[in-house]
Amino acid sequence: MIALEQQQALPVACQHFELAAAQKPKSISSVIVIELLTTSPQVEVLRQQQAQLVAQRDRELAAMEAGMAHNAALIEERDQGIREISRQIVEVNEMFQDLAVLINDQGVQVRGLLNRLCKREPKP
Repeated sequence: MIALEQQQALPVACQHFELAAAQKPKSISSVIVIELLTTSPQVEVLRQQQAQLVAQRDRELAAMEAGMAHNAALIEERDQGIREISRQIVEVNEMFQDLAVLINDQGVQVRGLLNRLCKREPKP
């Protein structure tokens, strides 16, 4: 919070100094005062803090973008996995349907054999 206030104070302080410099006649003493104010350690510290905050914000944005790209890749990978599972389920369904047809055909054959065996009379 303090850093943000300092970041906002820097442009205001510079504008104040620039306005003061524009209003006053340019004498050697006023130029020296303006130069001292704009190059004072406090202004330099504020500029450094502002640069650090901008760099930190840029790093955070880059990290967020990298995270978003990673999440998008994960979503795509999961989507492909789901499509593959769906395709495999369809294949298994087809296998069960084929198996049901085979079992039905074998059941008909077994009943036919049983009927033939039952129609034969046992020989004593």
